[in-house]
Amino acid sequence: MHVPDKGVIALGDLFAARRGAPEWEPAPFGTRVRLYRNGRAALLSGLRAMGVAPGQRVWVPAFVCRAAIAPLRRCGLEACYYDITDALAPATGFGDARPQDLVLLIHYFGLAGPARAVREMCRARGLRFVEDCAHGLPDPASAMRMGAWGDLAIFSLRKQLPVPDGGVLVINDSAIPLPDTPGGARPGLGAPVRLAHLVAERLAFRCGWNILPLEDRLRPRLGADQEEDGAAVLPSTLTARLLAGFDLPALVRRKQAHYRTLAASLAGVRGVELPVPALPEGSVPQVLPVRVADPAGVCRTLRRMGVGAARWPGADAVQDLSLDAYPGARAWAAQGLCLPVNESLQPRHLDFVARALIRAVGA
Repeated sequence: MHVPDKGVIALGDLFAARRGAPEWEPAPFGTRVRLYRNGRAALLSGLRAMGVAPGQRVWVPAFVCRAAIAPLRRCGLEACYYDITDALAPATGFGDARPQDLVLLIHYFGLAGPARAVREMCRARGLRFVEDCAHGLPDPASAMRMGAWGDLAIFSLRKQLPVPDGGVLVINDSAIPLPDTPGGARPGLGAPVRLAHLVAERLAFRCGWNILPLEDRLRPRLGADQEEDGAAVLPSTLTARLLAGFDLPALVRRKQAHYRTLAASLAGVRGVELPVPALPEGSVPQVLPVRVADPAGVCRTLRRMGVGAARWPGADAVQDLSLDAYPGARAWAAQGLCLPVNESLQPRHLDFVARALIRAVGA
């Protein structure tokens, strides 16, 4: 069996996109929106529109990846790290923050963090608030829609959707100017390579072929965009056309249902910890995060069995950041494991994931 880490592309959506589809409707994300090649470009553009200055401080969770840090460093910001709880929320009241400092909240794995509380704290103390929704999507049916609380917010569409690229910048603060539409050339070879991967994933999913070992060998080619500087350029035309064809409300409901089903199947399993067993309001889960004693070994075993398990941040961890002073972040980095709950799965896939994990941990 092949259980991919994210939803597979529908051939009908692909053919419709190739023929030309209606224009993408950004309304679920917000009223002031720009589409970029990736989340890094969206964040960099948003920070520049905000008018940040070199040396300005930004509060960042210590459980973080290099892709989130790169735009901050490019703007010359000084990163001040904070710890997180077992439930992936900030473990601090930001007592050392000064007016005009930035606070970055990551909605880990598409699980909505306490954005409203953080926004209220930031407004009361004169802080700027940035929502990192790179793992998430907005839930159109929720009053706690992810990405609606920060002065600005960013999404990385490829983390949740079967698209070759795409990042979204949302500007909620009317005092921040909306950047011009990105310019520059369309993507080069990166998008076609990832499109080929999406098609191969679709075929493997339909036929039950486990291509995960092959993906692991090809990961450097299939990984992050080559434009590490976060160039503010448009995504591929195919991405915009695919976005126009997705039924976002239906997709969101399936992800949420799959999270609840898999979490219920693993509740009480010895050796498997469920730090966030219930979905917070406004969540659109990318994966189900669990904690196990040997996540690297369990992940390898699951992938050999055909389950698209993953570690985060994995190889994208910030190399010069010691987690000794951040026990919450250290626990997640040492024990965290991500299990697939994407919209393409059926009950038999979720049952297979649960049974495979129980076998892998020896429970």
